[in-house]
Amino acid sequence: VGRPRFRLISNPEKQRRILRPDELAAFLTAALQRVPELVAYLALGEFAGLRNREMQGLTWPMIRPVDVHIPNAITKSRAVRFI
Repeated sequence: VGRPRFRLISNPEKQRRILRPDELAAFLTAALQRVPELVAYLALGEFAGLRNREMQGLTWPMIRPVDVHIPNAITKSRAVRFI
């Protein structure tokens, strides 16, 4: 089993934008086919708008049926967040 291969897209201006619904669907479909264990992580990041550091600090108990609890230790502002 090799590592999944992804084509990186150059973004020299570091522009951020919101993905269109068709782009997000294609992104998640590709992830599902290549690395299905990451789909929940990717979907949560896209739909909840979490920062990379917040995503990396999440554990399953923080993800609840009604919200996502982000403790102050991993937030940029050092304030607890509920999404």
